[in-house]
Amino acid sequence: MFQNPFEYGKQYVKRLAWVLSLVTMCVILAAAQQSSGTTARAGFTQNVPNAARGMYDRATAMSKAGKGALALVLFEEALKVYPDYFDARLALGNELFKAGRLTEAMTEFEKARRINPRDDQVYLSVGLVMMQQKRYNVAASVFADASLLNPSEPLHRLMRGIALIRQAATLTSSSSATVRDALYRSAEEALTQAFDLSGHRLPEVYLYRALIFEKRGERARSADELEQYLQANSGAENTDAIRQAIRKLRDPAATSQAVPAPL
Repeated sequence: MFQNPFEYGKQYVKRLAWVLSLVTMCVILAAAQQSSGTTARAGFTQNVPNAARGMYDRATAMSKAGKGALALVLFEEALKVYPDYFDARLALGNELFKAGRLTEAMTEFEKARRINPRDDQVYLSVGLVMMQQKRYNVAASVFADASLLNPSEPLHRLMRGIALIRQAATLTSSSSATVRDALYRSAEEALTQAFDLSGHRLPEVYLYRALIFEKRGERARSADELEQYLQANSGAENTDAIRQAIRKLRDPAATSQAVPAPL
């Protein structure tokens, strides 16, 4: 899927959107596993036995090293010592998710939620599963729940925006135009909130807003977003393709879509 260089048009945008989602997922999954044996977030604290903590730390190291199969075994060993170990339960679910074992991952996320129902990372992980299953409306709702639990986390809103864009892209009937427009408006709002919460350190927002504006026929605004992305990522490997998309968007004679919505 990733052998060829970026190209202008649908294949470029499909690939770009998918890569962004994969990068975002990796960031989220890594963040979900960055905790010690004694957890204390959102008012939740656990005193974890040293043996379970040691297994968890080893599992986390294996996961970061790309040794997912070994990480799975070690997370499971930690949970044998302490079955209510929230971090290990969530990390096990995330590792199963990365392995494509979505049903098993959801089982672990539900167990983690029962242990600590106020942790936003659980909802974020569930939302990612929904994205993989193309249940975009459910994903958007779950990401919104994550934002309610942790309003200061920009990734929740970023993922909600992406989910809404993909949901809008699935609507094909002309009778759905009003619904699609409403979804794009909500997506733009979520993306802008994510950008602001991040201190303007989420350049992916420019790309997704560019997709929204192009779908609305606001080609100049779409081009502006792509230019801002390049300003924030001067060494991006896809620079040439984005510059080509900008030229197409700025060309009043162009009739084909330069930045079609991601699938």
